[in-house]
Amino acid sequence: MAWDSFTPDTANEKTRALPEIYTDAAGFKAANEKLQAEVAKLVTAAKSGNEAMAKAAIGDIGKECGSCHDKYRRK
Repeated sequence: MAWDSFTPDTANEKTRALPEIYTDAAGFKAANEKLQAEVAKLVTAAKSGNEAMAKAAIGDIGKECGSCHDKYRRK
């Protein structure tokens, strides 16, 4: 996944990542785990065939992506 690329040895690479990715590694990891949990909910919803549940899960994934980008990515 994308977060696998943000290891201490990549801290000096030119990216849109903010330094907080490296200085708040625990918070970044927690955000990634929340995203993975939301994706798992989407998988469950998709397998159920419940369109409303799937749409809600997609929205929740978007919120998690946005919150992580807000905190850890340059605009």
